[in-house]
Amino acid sequence: MSDGATDTRPSARFAWGVASDVGRVRRINQDRAVATGTVFAVADGMGGHRGGEVAAAIAAEILAVDRPLPAVDALLDLVRQANTEIVEQAGADPHLRGMGTTVCALAEIVDPVEGRHLGVANVGDSRLYLFTGGRLTQVTEDHSLVETLVRDGRLTREEAQHHPQRNILTRALGTDGKVLVDGWELAAVPGDRYLVCSDGLFNELGPDEMVELLGEDDPEVAARRLVEAACAAGGRDNVTAVVVDVLEAAAVGPTGVAATTAVDPDADDPVAARTLRTRRALPETVSFDDVAPRRLLVPPGLGTSPGDASADAAAGSPGEPGGPGGAGPDVGVDAAPGRPVGFLTWRVGLFVGAVLAVCGLAAAALVTYARDSWYVGVAGDEVVIYQGRPGGVLWFDPTVTEPVGLGVAELDDADRAEVTDGVVFDDLDAARTYAQLLVLRARDPGS
Repeated sequence: MSDGATDTRPSARFAWGVASDVGRVRRINQDRAVATGTVFAVADGMGGHRGGEVAAAIAAEILAVDRPLPAVDALLDLVRQANTEIVEQAGADPHLRGMGTTVCALAEIVDPVEGRHLGVANVGDSRLYLFTGGRLTQVTEDHSLVETLVRDGRLTREEAQHHPQRNILTRALGTDGKVLVDGWELAAVPGDRYLVCSDGLFNELGPDEMVELLGEDDPEVAARRLVEAACAAGGRDNVTAVVVDVLEAAAVGPTGVAATTAVDPDADDPVAARTLRTRRALPETVSFDDVAPRRLLVPPGLGTSPGDASADAAAGSPGEPGGPGGAGPDVGVDAAPGRPVGFLTWRVGLFVGAVLAVCGLAAAALVTYARDSWYVGVAGDEVVIYQGRPGGVLWFDPTVTEPVGLGVAELDDADRAEVTDGVVFDDLDAARTYAQLLVLRARDPGS
């Protein structure tokens, strides 16, 4: 889809409109849209001089299926196929190394047993929204650093909207040979409107603005005005919107008899009311600690994966009062006369045990504070990931976990100043993801 282009076509079951724009800051539109009448998708490319554009185009081409799919698993397989193709092309062409893309797709599913419904696939932070009854509800969940912090309770939803690292992804096509794809199956309800969009849209427009613009009767007009409004609000990224109206919801079962899926129109959660089943790749409560480390978008072999940090091993266990290694029976032999030896032993043992326990807890807390964090910093002329805290804590100096494969000279002034001071994270994966962003910005200043 070229800059400013729109497209709309009715089908027996859907009507839709597509709009895309390069925005007001970027030089290249790395977004790609798909609207075949049975599959509707957005891919937001990233990385390399032209890599993001290529990665998004690969995903869009593979997803451009013009027939209903037999199951949501078929849609997920298409996404995995796109990932494999992106990884292979990046490996074959050094100029494309590090390219990747998000994907969010809505597809018509015609199962021979369960009939007609909708399938959804998502990797990254492009989104699918449901607009019904004047309400806008997000269907997909972003695979981003900030969204993970929100799910873990470390950020509020309001803080996340303005967080400086809200665009750092934890999943994308092209970053590894295997990709985790989330999927949903939804009932098709006449009158429902879906919006598939890149982050350039919802990062510029608030929910109220999106609701107002989605109220347009014509999906083509709605898509065009959404993109125009996002550009007018700043247009700091490429902007793409695909608006899809569900016209027909007859579910054809195995007997060929049409059946209607009953959905409560006044449900408190419209998405939950339409969800038939989910295909989440990881548990809903997943945090960075539950996910195997992801490869950075840098050439492999630049560093080895660190072993588990053994902060706990540095904090020894205090001895038990009166137990082995504690106060022996001759403690207090030289004590003041008139004091029973047993009395002194009990008091001293209790005191020593308490002191050891406090010291042990303090040492454990100190070790945890000093070592249970990672930061992206500088070692000589290279950007690296350290375990520890910038400057160290007492005798606990930070240690290099792995190189990033990026020279300090490649960074712009703002990033160089940040990295020189050290950017601290609670998780190694979060540090890796931030390093990934630095690589992308350095190798592709327009991304």
